[in-house]
Amino acid sequence: MTGAAAAPVPAPRYNPALPVEFRVEDVLRLRKPHPCGSLDWQVYRLGADIGLRCLGCGHRVLIPRSTLERRLRQFVSRGPQV
Repeated sequence: MTGAAAAPVPAPRYNPALPVEFRVEDVLRLRKPHPCGSLDWQVYRLGADIGLRCLGCGHRVLIPRSTLERRLRQFVSRGPQV
């Protein structure tokens, strides 16, 4: 099927023993909305803290990896494989 949009991928269940693989440029949907109303965030930095940019207003935040894994609802799109 060419031209078909890929469906969002649900996030894996939270398991602290198995870290979730995040990539730069992933677009994530979190459980609670940002005050601007957007649910979607783009990953711009990886490490112990994950850097996210709100796709609604452009606000940038750093969230600990463990907190982000719990708040993650689904991957809207995946960034390039390294």
